[in-house]
Amino acid sequence: MRRKLLLLSLFCLAALQLPAQWILDVNPSGEKNERAVQGGSQHIGIDTNTPLPQLIQRLESDWRKVQTGKAYWIGYTDDMYSIAAHGEEAIDPLLSFIKNSQSTKARYGALLTLHLIGIESKIAGRFHEGFKNKRVRNIFYELLNDEGLRDQVILLLVRDPWPDDLSHLFTLFGHLSDDKCKPLVNAIFRYNLTNSSFGGTLPKDSDGARVAVVELGANTEIGELYVFTKEQPDERFDRINKLIDLDTNIVTQSQKPGGQRIVWKFRDSTEARKRFSPYFSGRDVHEVVYDALLSDRDFVFRYCDLSDPFNFQVTGTNIYIITPAAAKARWLKWWQQHSSEIPATARRPAP
Repeated sequence: MRRKLLLLSLFCLAALQLPAQWILDVNPSGEKNERAVQGGSQHIGIDTNTPLPQLIQRLESDWRKVQTGKAYWIGYTDDMYSIAAHGEEAIDPLLSFIKNSQSTKARYGALLTLHLIGIESKIAGRFHEGFKNKRVRNIFYELLNDEGLRDQVILLLVRDPWPDDLSHLFTLFGHLSDDKCKPLVNAIFRYNLTNSSFGGTLPKDSDGARVAVVELGANTEIGELYVFTKEQPDERFDRINKLIDLDTNIVTQSQKPGGQRIVWKFRDSTEARKRFSPYFSGRDVHEVVYDALLSDRDFVFRYCDLSDPFNFQVTGTNIYIITPAAAKARWLKWWQQHSSEIPATARRPAP
């Protein structure tokens, strides 16, 4: 986490020294056949001369996504835009191509093109998307059964979550093995469902907390946290920032954006790392607990990547780090109890 904060600080410092036009982030035009890129939009010249079958066949080539400068904008190729310009006429040939091509990359290209048809070749914004085509949506539901494309289909669906998706996604949950459920677990959080098995915050007056990893049928205690220090209302940022730079054994928590920061420590950081490493060897437990205490942990960019292995529940003075398999079980139990309420509770995220 200290390294992340240092890199962020360096980025901000560098940004202040750049000309404004280099860092300006402009919303896309929202017009048809305009590729969203950092700093504006690029008009796409539609190929109206090449027949549709030949355009689709080009997806078998070594195509590459166009660099957009932003992770949340997909770099559809010019050929994809030209295919999508055929609209409904292109849907069946693309689906046939997906079913018959032996190339994973080609099939993925056809999937992206179907998605482009679904949004009518219009990039709506940075944090939301206007998926319009119900027929393409139904095809995506079918492709959830295609193991080679499943995770990419999920990633495209949650760019504009529809309540109708949920019955298909939870049916898929019931069929997925525990070792393959991580992307779907993360995707479900895009649907603004209220599940008390996740989320929560520590009481404001907490002076201690216990951290545990939750697996299927078992909890493993990682360690106990205590308040090492608190940021005072009248002090500058320097003291806490220096701690972040110098001490890798702390967890910093903000009560709210711009609010007082609380610095936590494990009573035995070495033992906490030792207990945590068998579960997630690539991440430091201090960084993971930091994520658990974020007030905006389900932030708007979550749809860009569904590979995060961590889900959390904070209840009382307990912080639970939930494995994907245990999270899947919690969601299936929730669905059994609440599926009939979905039309009233599921909403698309506000733009």
